[in-house]
Amino acid sequence: MSDSKYKPNIVVLSVDSLQYGYFSEALSEIASTIGAVEFTNAMATANQTSSAMPGLAAGVFDDRLSTQGLPTSGEPAPLAEVLAENGYGCGLWSDNFLFGSEYNYDRGFAAGNQGEPTRKKRLATRIKKSPLQPAFGMFEWLYFNVAQRVEDFVSGDSSFYLSADQLHKSALDWFEKSQGPNFCWIHYMDTHHPYEPPREYLADVSLTTEKTPSELGKLSRDVIKSNGEGYSSDDIRDVEATYRACCAYIRDAISEFIEDLISMNHFDPDHDVLVLTADHGERLNPTDYPSLGHFPTSFWEECIHVPLAICHPRWNAQTIHKQVSLIDVMPTILDAANLSTLSDTDGTAASTPEKLASEYAISISQPPNTGRTYRSIRHESGWKLFGLELESTNKIVLTQFDPADALTEEVVQESDVAGDSVGGEHADLWNELWNELELRGQGLPVEDSQNVDTQVPEEHLKNLGYIE
Repeated sequence: MSDSKYKPNIVVLSVDSLQYGYFSEALSEIASTIGAVEFTNAMATANQTSSAMPGLAAGVFDDRLSTQGLPTSGEPAPLAEVLAENGYGCGLWSDNFLFGSEYNYDRGFAAGNQGEPTRKKRLATRIKKSPLQPAFGMFEWLYFNVAQRVEDFVSGDSSFYLSADQLHKSALDWFEKSQGPNFCWIHYMDTHHPYEPPREYLADVSLTTEKTPSELGKLSRDVIKSNGEGYSSDDIRDVEATYRACCAYIRDAISEFIEDLISMNHFDPDHDVLVLTADHGERLNPTDYPSLGHFPTSFWEECIHVPLAICHPRWNAQTIHKQVSLIDVMPTILDAANLSTLSDTDGTAASTPEKLASEYAISISQPPNTGRTYRSIRHESGWKLFGLELESTNKIVLTQFDPADALTEEVVQESDVAGDSVGGEHADLWNELWNELELRGQGLPVEDSQNVDTQVPEEHLKNLGYIE
Protein backbone atom coordinates (compact mmCIF):
# COMPACT_ATOMS: atom_id res chain seq x y z
CA MET A 1 0.00 0.00 0.00
CA SER A 2 1.20 3.53 -0.73
CA ASP A 3 2.94 5.24 2.20
CA SER A 4 2.30 8.90 2.99
CA LYS A 5 5.99 9.77 2.68
CA TYR A 6 5.96 8.77 -0.99
CA LYS A 7 4.47 10.57 -3.95
CA PRO A 8 0.87 9.61 -4.64
CA ASN A 9 -0.10 7.50 -7.61
CA ILE A 10 -2.31 9.48 -9.99
CA VAL A 11 -5.10 8.01 -12.14
CA VAL A 12 -7.10 9.99 -14.69
CA LEU A 13 -10.10 8.27 -16.27
CA SER A 14 -11.68 10.32 -19.06
CA VAL A 15 -14.63 9.07 -21.06
CA ASP A 16 -15.20 10.33 -24.58
CA SER A 17 -18.65 11.81 -25.27
CA LEU A 18 -20.07 11.18 -21.79
CA GLN A 19 -22.92 13.52 -20.90
CA TYR A 20 -23.49 14.26 -17.21
CA GLY A 21 -27.23 13.60 -17.26
CA TYR A 22 -26.78 10.00 -18.37
CA PHE A 23 -24.07 9.28 -15.82
CA SER A 24 -25.01 11.30 -12.74
CA GLU A 25 -26.18 8.33 -10.66
CA ALA A 26 -23.14 6.29 -11.63
CA LEU A 27 -20.88 9.22 -10.74
CA SER A 28 -22.39 9.39 -7.25
CA GLU A 29 -21.97 5.65 -6.75
CA ILE A 30 -18.32 5.63 -7.83
CA ALA A 31 -17.47 8.79 -5.87
CA SER A 32 -18.98 7.36 -2.68
CA THR A 33 -16.99 4.13 -2.88
CA ILE A 34 -13.64 5.97 -2.80
CA GLY A 35 -14.54 9.05 -0.76
CA ALA A 36 -14.22 11.37 -3.75
CA VAL A 37 -15.66 14.84 -4.16
CA GLU A 38 -18.54 14.78 -6.64
CA PHE A 39 -19.07 17.87 -8.79
CA THR A 40 -22.57 18.06 -10.25
CA ASN A 41 -22.04 21.18 -12.39
CA ALA A 42 -18.74 20.68 -14.23
CA MET A 43 -18.13 22.29 -17.61
CA ALA A 44 -15.92 20.93 -20.39
CA THR A 45 -13.56 23.36 -22.11
CA ALA A 46 -14.90 22.43 -25.57
CA ASN A 47 -17.57 20.40 -27.30
CA GLN A 48 -15.24 17.99 -29.13
CA THR A 49 -12.06 16.09 -28.39
CA SER A 50 -9.45 17.93 -30.42
CA SER A 51 -10.38 21.22 -28.71
CA ALA A 52 -11.10 19.77 -25.26
CA MET A 53 -7.89 17.84 -24.68
CA PRO A 54 -5.56 20.86 -24.45
CA GLY A 55 -7.61 21.89 -21.42
CA LEU A 56 -7.50 18.50 -19.72
CA ALA A 57 -3.90 17.62 -20.60
CA ALA A 58 -2.20 21.02 -20.33
CA GLY A 59 -4.65 23.39 -18.64
CA VAL A 60 -4.96 25.71 -21.65
CA PHE A 61 -7.83 26.65 -23.94
CA ASP A 62 -7.61 25.50 -27.53
CA ASP A 63 -7.23 28.98 -28.99
CA ARG A 64 -3.90 29.29 -27.17
CA LEU A 65 -2.41 26.76 -29.60
CA SER A 66 -1.30 27.35 -33.18
CA THR A 67 -1.91 23.76 -34.36
CA GLN A 68 -4.23 20.87 -33.67
CA GLY A 69 -2.89 19.11 -30.61
CA LEU A 70 0.10 20.10 -28.51
CA PRO A 71 3.40 21.48 -29.81
CA THR A 72 6.21 18.95 -30.13
CA SER A 73 8.03 20.56 -27.20
CA GLY A 74 8.01 23.60 -24.95
CA GLU A 75 5.00 25.39 -23.54
CA PRO A 76 2.37 24.49 -22.70
CA ALA A 77 3.84 21.48 -20.94
CA PRO A 78 1.31 18.65 -20.52
CA LEU A 79 0.61 17.02 -17.19
CA ALA A 80 2.47 13.80 -18.01
CA GLU A 81 5.64 15.64 -18.98
CA VAL A 82 5.68 17.54 -15.69
CA LEU A 83 5.07 14.36 -13.71
CA ALA A 84 7.73 12.43 -15.65
CA GLU A 85 10.26 15.15 -14.83
CA ASN A 86 9.38 14.62 -11.17
CA GLY A 87 10.02 10.90 -11.12
CA TYR A 88 6.70 9.45 -12.26
CA GLY A 89 6.29 6.53 -14.60
CA CYS A 90 3.56 7.60 -17.02
CA GLY A 91 1.24 5.45 -19.13
CA LEU A 92 -1.49 6.50 -21.58
CA TRP A 93 -4.16 4.22 -23.01
CA SER A 94 -6.43 5.71 -25.67
CA ASP A 95 -8.16 4.52 -28.82
CA ASN A 96 -8.77 8.02 -30.14
CA PHE A 97 -5.87 9.24 -32.19
CA LEU A 98 -6.95 12.83 -31.66
CA PHE A 99 -5.66 12.20 -28.13
CA GLY A 100 -2.45 10.35 -28.92
CA SER A 101 1.05 10.48 -30.27
CA GLU A 102 0.05 11.86 -33.68
CA TYR A 103 -0.94 15.10 -31.93
CA ASN A 104 1.91 15.06 -29.39
CA TYR A 105 -0.16 13.96 -26.43
CA ASP A 106 2.45 11.26 -25.82
CA ARG A 107 4.77 13.86 -24.30
CA GLY A 108 5.90 12.47 -20.95
CA PHE A 109 4.30 9.05 -21.46
CA ALA A 110 6.62 6.06 -21.76
CA ALA A 111 4.01 3.29 -21.49
CA GLY A 112 0.61 2.42 -22.92
CA ASN A 113 -0.58 2.44 -26.50
CA GLN A 114 -0.46 6.27 -26.47
CA GLY A 115 -3.34 6.62 -28.91
CA GLU A 116 -1.65 4.67 -31.69
CA PRO A 117 -4.14 3.40 -34.28
CA THR A 118 -5.23 -0.22 -33.85
CA ARG A 119 -4.86 -2.75 -36.65
CA LYS A 120 -8.47 -2.12 -37.64
CA LYS A 121 -7.90 1.62 -37.95
CA ARG A 122 -4.60 1.18 -39.80
CA LEU A 123 -6.45 -0.95 -42.33
CA ALA A 124 -9.14 1.71 -42.70
CA THR A 125 -6.48 4.39 -43.17
CA ARG A 126 -4.69 2.38 -45.86
CA ILE A 127 -7.97 1.98 -47.73
CA LYS A 128 -8.68 5.70 -47.58
CA LYS A 129 -5.18 6.63 -48.76
CA SER A 130 -5.24 4.13 -51.60
CA PRO A 131 -6.95 4.30 -55.02
CA LEU A 132 -9.77 2.47 -53.24
CA GLN A 133 -10.53 5.58 -51.19
CA PRO A 134 -14.06 5.96 -52.61
CA ALA A 135 -14.71 2.48 -51.26
CA PHE A 136 -14.32 3.53 -47.62
CA GLY A 137 -18.08 3.51 -47.35
CA MET A 138 -17.80 -0.14 -48.35
CA PHE A 139 -15.27 -0.65 -45.52
CA GLU A 140 -17.82 0.61 -42.98
CA TRP A 141 -20.52 -1.45 -44.67
CA LEU A 142 -18.40 -4.60 -44.39
CA TYR A 143 -17.60 -3.82 -40.75
CA PHE A 144 -21.21 -3.36 -39.64
CA ASN A 145 -22.90 -5.83 -41.97
CA VAL A 146 -20.40 -8.67 -42.16
CA ALA A 147 -17.75 -8.56 -39.42
CA GLN A 148 -20.13 -7.45 -36.70
CA ARG A 149 -22.89 -9.79 -37.76
CA VAL A 150 -20.45 -12.67 -37.27
CA GLU A 151 -19.70 -11.30 -33.78
CA ASP A 152 -23.43 -11.16 -33.10
CA PHE A 153 -23.54 -14.93 -33.43
CA VAL A 154 -20.22 -15.63 -31.71
CA SER A 155 -19.65 -13.44 -28.66
CA GLY A 156 -21.02 -9.97 -29.28
CA ASP A 157 -17.95 -8.57 -27.52
CA SER A 158 -16.12 -7.00 -30.44
CA SER A 159 -16.44 -3.26 -31.02
CA PHE A 160 -15.16 -0.57 -33.34
CA TYR A 161 -12.94 0.79 -30.54
CA LEU A 162 -10.84 -0.94 -27.91
CA SER A 163 -13.18 -1.59 -25.00
CA ALA A 164 -12.68 -0.44 -21.43
CA ASP A 165 -11.97 -4.03 -20.38
CA GLN A 166 -9.18 -4.31 -22.95
CA LEU A 167 -7.60 -1.04 -21.86
CA HIS A 168 -7.87 -2.01 -18.20
CA LYS A 169 -6.08 -5.31 -18.70
CA SER A 170 -3.12 -3.59 -20.32
CA ALA A 171 -2.99 -0.84 -17.68
CA LEU A 172 -3.13 -3.32 -14.79
CA ASP A 173 -0.30 -5.35 -16.35
CA TRP A 174 1.79 -2.17 -16.47
CA PHE A 175 0.99 -1.29 -12.86
CA GLU A 176 2.16 -4.73 -11.75
CA LYS A 177 5.53 -4.29 -13.48
CA SER A 178 6.13 -0.64 -12.56
CA GLN A 179 7.97 0.54 -9.46
CA GLY A 180 6.06 3.81 -9.12
CA PRO A 181 5.08 6.43 -8.41
CA ASN A 182 2.75 6.06 -11.38
CA PHE A 183 0.54 8.28 -13.49
CA CYS A 184 -2.05 6.32 -15.45
CA TRP A 185 -4.40 8.02 -17.94
CA ILE A 186 -7.09 5.99 -19.68
CA HIS A 187 -9.32 7.63 -22.27
CA TYR A 188 -12.36 5.49 -23.11
CA MET A 189 -14.32 5.36 -26.37
CA ASP A 190 -17.20 3.15 -25.25
CA THR A 191 -19.71 6.05 -25.30
CA HIS A 192 -18.50 7.45 -28.64
CA HIS A 193 -20.51 6.44 -31.69
CA PRO A 194 -20.90 3.86 -33.08
CA TYR A 195 -22.54 2.77 -29.83
CA GLU A 196 -21.74 -0.93 -29.35
CA PRO A 197 -22.33 -2.02 -25.76
CA PRO A 198 -21.87 -5.66 -24.79
CA ARG A 199 -24.98 -7.63 -25.59
CA GLU A 200 -25.98 -8.19 -21.95
CA TYR A 201 -26.33 -4.43 -21.38
CA LEU A 202 -28.96 -4.14 -24.10
CA ALA A 203 -31.28 -6.32 -22.03
CA ASP A 204 -31.78 -3.44 -19.59
CA VAL A 205 -32.92 -0.82 -22.11
CA SER A 206 -36.11 -0.55 -24.14
CA LEU A 207 -35.87 -0.54 -27.93
CA THR A 208 -38.78 0.31 -30.21
CA THR A 209 -37.90 -2.67 -32.40
CA GLU A 210 -35.58 -5.60 -31.78
CA LYS A 211 -32.12 -5.04 -33.24
CA THR A 212 -28.83 -6.90 -33.07
CA PRO A 213 -25.72 -5.19 -31.66
CA SER A 214 -24.33 -4.76 -35.17
CA GLU A 215 -27.57 -3.16 -36.37
CA LEU A 216 -27.53 -0.77 -33.42
CA GLY A 217 -23.89 0.11 -34.06
CA LYS A 218 -24.58 0.95 -37.67
CA LEU A 219 -27.79 2.82 -36.82
CA SER A 220 -26.07 4.96 -34.21
CA ARG A 221 -23.17 5.83 -36.54
CA ASP A 222 -25.55 6.73 -39.39
CA VAL A 223 -28.02 8.71 -37.26
CA ILE A 224 -25.27 10.74 -35.56
CA LYS A 225 -23.42 11.44 -38.83
CA SER A 226 -26.63 12.70 -40.43
CA ASN A 227 -27.78 14.66 -37.34
CA GLY A 228 -30.91 12.56 -37.47
CA GLU A 229 -31.99 13.82 -40.88
CA GLY A 230 -34.08 11.18 -42.64
CA TYR A 231 -34.51 9.03 -39.54
CA SER A 232 -37.63 8.50 -37.47
CA SER A 233 -38.15 9.46 -33.85
CA ASP A 234 -38.14 5.72 -33.07
CA ASP A 235 -34.68 5.40 -34.63
CA ILE A 236 -33.40 8.29 -32.54
CA ARG A 237 -34.96 6.80 -29.39
CA ASP A 238 -33.20 3.51 -30.10
CA VAL A 239 -29.89 5.32 -30.52
CA GLU A 240 -30.44 7.04 -27.16
CA ALA A 241 -31.31 3.74 -25.50
CA THR A 242 -28.15 2.16 -26.90
CA TYR A 243 -26.12 5.07 -25.56
CA ARG A 244 -27.63 4.46 -22.13
CA ALA A 245 -26.48 0.86 -22.35
CA CYS A 246 -22.97 2.07 -23.18
CA CYS A 247 -23.07 4.31 -20.11
CA ALA A 248 -24.08 1.36 -17.95
CA TYR A 249 -21.18 -0.69 -19.30
CA ILE A 250 -18.59 2.01 -18.70
CA ARG A 251 -19.97 2.50 -15.16
CA ASP A 252 -19.44 -1.16 -14.33
CA ALA A 253 -16.08 -1.38 -16.08
CA ILE A 254 -14.67 1.67 -14.27
CA SER A 255 -16.03 0.49 -10.91
CA GLU A 256 -14.37 -2.89 -11.37
CA PHE A 257 -11.09 -1.27 -12.47
CA ILE A 258 -10.97 0.92 -9.36
CA GLU A 259 -11.68 -2.13 -7.19
CA ASP A 260 -8.79 -3.93 -8.92
CA LEU A 261 -6.46 -1.00 -8.38
CA ILE A 262 -7.30 -0.97 -4.67
CA SER A 263 -7.02 -4.73 -4.18
CA MET A 264 -3.68 -4.82 -6.05
CA ASN A 265 -2.32 -1.95 -3.91
CA HIS A 266 -2.02 0.51 -6.78
CA PHE A 267 -4.58 3.00 -5.46
CA ASP A 268 -5.22 4.09 -1.89
CA PRO A 269 -8.12 6.58 -1.63
CA ASP A 270 -6.52 8.08 1.48
CA HIS A 271 -3.22 8.80 -0.24
CA ASP A 272 -3.54 8.74 -4.01
CA VAL A 273 -5.29 10.89 -6.61
CA LEU A 274 -8.03 9.79 -9.00
CA VAL A 275 -10.02 11.95 -11.44
CA LEU A 276 -13.06 10.67 -13.32
CA THR A 277 -14.46 12.96 -16.02
CA ALA A 278 -15.22 13.33 -19.74
CA ASP A 279 -13.68 15.37 -22.53
CA HIS A 280 -17.15 16.57 -23.60
CA GLY A 281 -20.75 15.45 -23.64
CA GLU A 282 -23.13 14.12 -26.27
CA ARG A 283 -26.35 15.55 -27.67
CA LEU A 284 -29.12 13.01 -28.17
CA ASN A 285 -32.25 15.17 -28.08
CA PRO A 286 -32.46 17.36 -31.19
CA THR A 287 -34.60 20.48 -31.06
CA ASP A 288 -35.26 23.37 -33.43
CA TYR A 289 -31.45 23.56 -33.71
CA PRO A 290 -30.80 20.08 -35.15
CA SER A 291 -27.61 18.37 -34.08
CA LEU A 292 -26.74 14.99 -32.64
CA GLY A 293 -23.54 13.79 -31.05
CA HIS A 294 -21.11 16.69 -30.74
CA PHE A 295 -20.91 18.10 -34.28
CA PRO A 296 -21.49 20.57 -35.81
CA THR A 297 -19.98 22.96 -33.30
CA SER A 298 -22.22 24.16 -30.49
CA PHE A 299 -22.15 24.45 -26.71
CA TRP A 300 -25.53 23.08 -25.69
CA GLU A 301 -25.70 21.80 -22.13
CA GLU A 302 -25.70 18.24 -23.40
CA CYS A 303 -22.36 18.91 -25.11
CA ILE A 304 -20.42 20.57 -22.28
CA HIS A 305 -22.02 19.53 -18.96
CA VAL A 306 -19.89 16.54 -17.97
CA PRO A 307 -19.24 14.27 -14.97
CA LEU A 308 -16.41 15.11 -12.58
CA ALA A 309 -15.27 13.34 -9.42
CA ILE A 310 -11.91 13.93 -7.74
CA CYS A 311 -10.39 11.73 -5.08
CA HIS A 312 -7.83 13.95 -3.39
CA PRO A 313 -5.76 12.97 -0.33
CA ARG A 314 -6.50 16.26 1.43
CA TRP A 315 -10.20 16.55 0.53
CA ASN A 316 -13.14 15.08 2.39
CA ALA A 317 -15.95 13.39 0.51
CA GLN A 318 -18.76 15.80 -0.35
CA THR A 319 -20.93 17.01 -3.21
CA ILE A 320 -20.29 20.40 -4.80
CA HIS A 321 -23.16 21.91 -6.77
CA LYS A 322 -21.44 25.14 -7.76
CA GLN A 323 -20.20 25.56 -11.32
CA VAL A 324 -16.62 24.41 -12.00
CA SER A 325 -14.50 24.20 -15.15
CA LEU A 326 -12.26 21.37 -16.33
CA ILE A 327 -9.63 24.01 -17.19
CA ASP A 328 -8.64 23.91 -13.50
CA VAL A 329 -8.25 20.12 -13.22
CA MET A 330 -4.68 19.81 -14.51
CA PRO A 331 -3.12 22.36 -12.13
CA THR A 332 -5.22 20.95 -9.29
CA ILE A 333 -3.77 17.47 -9.91
CA LEU A 334 -0.25 18.90 -9.71
CA ASP A 335 -1.13 20.63 -6.46
CA ALA A 336 -2.56 17.39 -5.07
CA ALA A 337 0.79 15.75 -5.84
CA ASN A 338 2.56 18.56 -3.96
CA LEU A 339 4.11 19.87 -7.16
CA SER A 340 4.28 23.48 -8.22
CA THR A 341 1.65 24.46 -10.74
CA LEU A 342 2.78 25.91 -14.02
CA SER A 343 2.58 29.61 -14.79
CA ASP A 344 1.69 29.06 -18.43
CA THR A 345 -1.80 27.67 -17.88
CA ASP A 346 -5.27 29.17 -18.13
CA GLY A 347 -6.41 27.05 -15.20
CA THR A 348 -5.82 27.60 -11.51
CA ALA A 349 -5.00 25.03 -8.84
CA ALA A 350 -7.65 24.59 -6.17
CA SER A 351 -6.48 23.75 -2.64
CA THR A 352 -10.05 22.91 -1.57
CA PRO A 353 -13.08 21.68 -3.53
CA GLU A 354 -14.89 24.95 -2.91
CA LYS A 355 -12.09 26.90 -4.58
CA LEU A 356 -12.80 25.15 -7.89
CA ALA A 357 -16.07 27.09 -8.08
CA SER A 358 -16.25 29.64 -10.88
CA GLU A 359 -18.91 32.25 -11.60
CA TYR A 360 -18.20 32.01 -15.32
CA ALA A 361 -17.14 28.98 -17.35
CA ILE A 362 -15.51 29.42 -20.75
CA SER A 363 -15.57 26.83 -23.54
CA ILE A 364 -13.63 27.28 -26.79
CA SER A 365 -13.60 25.14 -29.91
CA GLN A 366 -11.57 25.31 -33.10
CA PRO A 367 -13.19 22.58 -35.19
CA PRO A 368 -10.76 20.75 -37.47
CA ASN A 369 -10.44 22.04 -41.02
CA THR A 370 -12.84 24.99 -40.58
CA GLY A 371 -10.56 27.96 -39.91
CA ARG A 372 -13.02 29.27 -37.30
CA THR A 373 -13.07 29.67 -33.55
CA TYR A 374 -16.26 29.33 -31.51
CA ARG A 375 -16.60 30.42 -27.88
CA SER A 376 -19.10 30.11 -25.07
CA ILE A 377 -19.53 31.82 -21.71
CA ARG A 378 -21.77 30.19 -19.12
CA HIS A 379 -22.92 32.02 -15.99
CA GLU A 380 -23.67 30.02 -12.87
CA SER A 381 -27.13 31.61 -12.65
CA GLY A 382 -28.36 29.73 -15.72
CA TRP A 383 -27.53 31.95 -18.72
CA LYS A 384 -25.15 31.23 -21.56
CA LEU A 385 -23.99 33.07 -24.70
CA PHE A 386 -22.24 31.13 -27.45
CA GLY A 387 -21.50 30.79 -31.12
CA LEU A 388 -22.63 27.77 -33.10
CA GLU A 389 -22.65 26.33 -36.58
CA LEU A 390 -26.07 25.53 -38.00
CA GLU A 391 -26.53 24.15 -41.52
CA SER A 392 -23.23 25.69 -42.68
CA THR A 393 -24.08 29.11 -41.24
CA ASN A 394 -22.97 30.73 -37.99
CA LYS A 395 -25.24 32.01 -35.27
CA ILE A 396 -24.86 33.49 -31.81
CA VAL A 397 -27.44 32.51 -29.24
CA LEU A 398 -28.35 33.40 -25.69
CA THR A 399 -29.85 30.48 -23.78
CA GLN A 400 -31.45 29.95 -20.40
CA PHE A 401 -30.96 26.57 -18.77
CA ASP A 402 -31.47 24.59 -15.60
CA PRO A 403 -28.01 23.58 -14.30
CA ALA A 404 -29.54 20.36 -12.99
CA ASP A 405 -31.19 19.31 -16.26
CA ALA A 406 -29.48 19.61 -19.65
CA LEU A 407 -32.77 19.07 -21.50
CA THR A 408 -34.41 22.28 -20.27
CA GLU A 409 -32.16 24.65 -22.26
CA GLU A 410 -34.08 27.27 -24.24
CA VAL A 411 -32.87 29.81 -26.81
CA VAL A 412 -34.18 33.25 -25.81
CA GLN A 413 -32.22 35.45 -28.23
CA GLU A 414 -30.20 34.87 -31.40
CA SER A 415 -28.27 36.80 -34.00
CA ASP A 416 -26.96 35.88 -37.46
CA VAL A 417 -24.26 38.53 -37.38
CA ALA A 418 -21.29 38.98 -35.09
CA GLY A 419 -22.48 42.25 -33.66
CA ASP A 420 -21.77 42.92 -30.02
CA SER A 421 -25.19 44.30 -29.21
CA VAL A 422 -28.80 43.40 -29.89
CA GLY A 423 -32.17 44.81 -28.97
CA GLY A 424 -35.04 43.15 -27.21
CA GLU A 425 -35.93 42.00 -23.74
CA HIS A 426 -32.59 40.34 -23.02
CA ALA A 427 -30.30 42.93 -24.60
CA ASP A 428 -28.63 43.93 -21.35
CA LEU A 429 -27.83 40.33 -20.43
CA TRP A 430 -26.59 39.59 -23.97
CA ASN A 431 -24.22 42.56 -23.87
CA GLU A 432 -23.05 41.79 -20.35
CA LEU A 433 -22.08 38.22 -21.25
CA TRP A 434 -20.53 39.36 -24.55
CA ASN A 435 -18.30 41.86 -22.76
CA GLU A 436 -17.37 39.31 -20.11
CA LEU A 437 -16.44 36.79 -22.80
CA GLU A 438 -14.17 39.29 -24.52
CA LEU A 439 -12.56 40.09 -21.19
CA ARG A 440 -12.04 36.50 -20.11
CA GLY A 441 -11.75 34.66 -23.40
CA GLN A 442 -10.15 37.52 -25.32
CA GLY A 443 -12.25 36.72 -28.35
CA LEU A 444 -15.71 36.79 -29.93
CA PRO A 445 -18.39 34.07 -29.92
CA VAL A 446 -17.54 33.34 -33.57
CA GLU A 447 -14.53 34.56 -35.50
CA ASP A 448 -11.97 33.46 -38.06
CA SER A 449 -9.02 31.69 -36.43
CA GLN A 450 -5.89 33.82 -36.52
CA ASN A 451 -2.53 32.24 -37.41
CA VAL A 452 -3.83 28.79 -36.53
CA ASP A 453 -3.40 25.54 -38.44
CA THR A 454 -6.55 23.57 -37.67
CA GLN A 455 -5.97 20.93 -40.35
CA VAL A 456 -6.59 17.29 -39.42
CA PRO A 457 -6.21 14.45 -41.96
CA GLU A 458 -9.59 13.55 -43.36
CA GLU A 459 -9.02 9.87 -42.63
CA HIS A 460 -8.91 10.67 -38.90
CA LEU A 461 -12.25 12.44 -39.07
CA LYS A 462 -13.76 9.66 -41.18
CA ASN A 463 -12.64 7.01 -38.72
CA LEU A 464 -14.38 8.93 -35.95
CA GLY A 465 -17.53 9.27 -38.04
CA TYR A 466 -17.50 13.06 -38.42
CA ILE A 467 -17.44 13.22 -42.22
CA GLU A 468 -18.34 10.88 -45.07
